This record gives sequence, structure tokens and C-alpha cells, in this order.
Amino acid sequence: MKRKPLPCGNADKPTGGSAERLAYSIDELAQLTSLGRTTIYKLISETKQLALVKVGRRSLVTAEAWQRCLIAMKESAKGGSGDD
Repeated sequence: MKRKPLPCGNADKPTGGSAERLAYSIDELAQLTSLGRTTIYKLISETKQLALVKVGRRSLVTAEAWQRCLIAMKESAKGGSGDD
């Protein structure tokens, strides 16, 4: 069954382009990043690098949290805080 999007704020006003996603489900993030669901759940539970937001029964990862996670992984791959 296809769900209708819920009206939010100014949803009927044109944005002048495609809207940027604010959050992704685990499956959407896995598809977007080519990472497995297990890897994403490890980032959430074991490393605490990725924050999960619960909306009702849905688990979402905000785009902002994903960006922070990528930056943290990049910094840890460098082996420091980036202050050279």
C-alpha cells in the first residue's frame, strides 16, 4: 500500500527545485551509500558514530547525522583530529 506524504508547513509552496532529504530509513541509507544494513546498525549501536531518530515505529537517520558520521570516519582514518 502506497502512503501519502503528510502535509508539513509550507508543503504546497513551490521550492524552486527538488527538496533535499532530511532523513533516511535504514534501507534507504543502505541503498544510498552501498553499505549493508548490518554495517549501518553497527555504526549506530557499537561505534555511536551515527544517531538514530525514532518517529513512531520508524527508525530514521537524519542527513545531518550521516554527514557528521562521515566526517568522524574521515578524521579517524587520518589518525587524528586533523590539526597538523
